[in-house]
Amino acid sequence: MTKSIPKSICEDFYKIFDIYPTNSSYKEVMKIYNGLEMYYEDKNKPVPETNEELFHYCNSTISKYFNEKGISLKYKDSLQPVVID
Repeated sequence: MTKSIPKSICEDFYKIFDIYPTNSSYKEVMKIYNGLEMYYEDKNKPVPETNEELFHYCNSTISKYFNEKGISLKYKDSLQPVVID
Protein backbone atom coordinates (compact mmCIF):
# COMPACT_ATOMS: atom_id res chain seq x y z
CA MET A 1 0.00 0.00 0.00
CA THR A 2 1.46 3.34 -0.99
CA LYS A 3 -0.99 5.70 0.76
CA SER A 4 -4.02 5.56 3.05
CA ILE A 5 -7.48 4.85 1.68
CA PRO A 6 -9.67 7.95 2.06
CA LYS A 7 -12.07 7.72 5.02
CA SER A 8 -15.14 8.32 2.81
CA ILE A 9 -14.25 5.28 0.68
CA CYS A 10 -13.68 3.16 3.82
CA GLU A 11 -17.12 4.19 5.13
CA ASP A 12 -18.86 3.37 1.82
CA PHE A 13 -17.02 0.03 1.69
CA TYR A 14 -18.20 -0.76 5.25
CA LYS A 15 -21.83 0.11 4.42
CA ILE A 16 -21.79 -2.33 1.51
CA PHE A 17 -19.69 -5.23 2.85
CA ASP A 18 -19.97 -4.75 6.67
CA ILE A 19 -16.17 -4.76 7.06
CA TYR A 20 -13.52 -2.07 6.72
CA PRO A 21 -10.85 -2.46 4.05
CA THR A 22 -7.31 -3.08 5.25
CA ASN A 23 -5.55 0.22 5.73
CA SER A 24 -2.20 -1.31 6.70
CA SER A 25 0.74 -2.53 4.70
CA TYR A 26 1.06 -6.18 3.78
CA LYS A 27 4.05 -6.62 6.10
CA GLU A 28 2.14 -5.13 9.07
CA VAL A 29 -0.81 -7.44 8.50
CA MET A 30 1.39 -10.51 8.11
CA LYS A 31 3.27 -9.85 11.40
CA ILE A 32 0.33 -11.22 13.40
CA TYR A 33 0.76 -14.58 11.65
CA ASN A 34 4.48 -14.91 12.47
CA GLY A 35 5.08 -18.44 13.75
CA LEU A 36 1.67 -19.73 12.70
CA GLU A 37 1.75 -23.21 11.22
CA MET A 38 -1.18 -24.49 9.23
CA TYR A 39 -1.89 -28.02 8.17
CA TYR A 40 -4.59 -28.55 5.61
CA GLU A 41 -5.71 -31.45 3.48
CA ASP A 42 -8.51 -31.11 0.99
CA LYS A 43 -10.03 -34.24 -0.47
CA ASN A 44 -13.05 -32.45 -1.87
CA LYS A 45 -13.36 -31.20 -5.41
CA PRO A 46 -14.57 -27.62 -5.84
CA VAL A 47 -18.17 -27.31 -6.96
CA PRO A 48 -18.74 -24.32 -9.23
CA GLU A 49 -21.66 -21.99 -8.50
CA THR A 50 -24.68 -22.23 -10.78
CA ASN A 51 -25.77 -19.27 -12.88
CA GLU A 52 -28.68 -18.79 -10.47
CA GLU A 53 -26.32 -18.65 -7.46
CA LEU A 54 -24.01 -16.18 -9.21
CA PHE A 55 -27.01 -14.03 -10.16
CA HIS A 56 -28.18 -14.06 -6.54
CA TYR A 57 -24.75 -13.04 -5.16
CA CYS A 58 -24.28 -10.26 -7.73
CA ASN A 59 -27.86 -9.02 -7.43
CA SER A 60 -27.66 -8.95 -3.63
CA THR A 61 -24.49 -6.84 -3.69
CA ILE A 62 -25.86 -4.44 -6.32
CA SER A 63 -29.23 -4.13 -4.55
CA LYS A 64 -27.61 -3.46 -1.17
CA TYR A 65 -25.44 -0.70 -2.67
CA PHE A 66 -28.37 1.01 -4.43
CA ASN A 67 -30.61 0.70 -1.33
CA GLU A 68 -27.87 2.35 0.77
CA LYS A 69 -27.75 5.21 -1.75
CA GLY A 70 -31.58 5.51 -1.85
CA ILE A 71 -31.79 4.59 -5.53
CA SER A 72 -34.65 2.36 -6.72
CA LEU A 73 -34.10 -0.49 -9.15
CA LYS A 74 -36.49 -2.38 -11.37
CA TYR A 75 -35.68 -5.25 -13.68
CA LYS A 76 -36.07 -5.03 -17.44
CA ASP A 77 -35.83 -8.82 -17.55
CA SER A 78 -34.60 -11.43 -15.10
CA LEU A 79 -30.93 -10.50 -15.59
CA GLN A 80 -30.84 -6.76 -16.32
CA PRO A 81 -31.44 -4.20 -13.54
CA VAL A 82 -32.45 -0.68 -14.60
CA VAL A 83 -32.15 2.45 -12.44
CA ILE A 84 -35.46 4.26 -11.91
CA ASP A 85 -35.05 8.04 -12.16
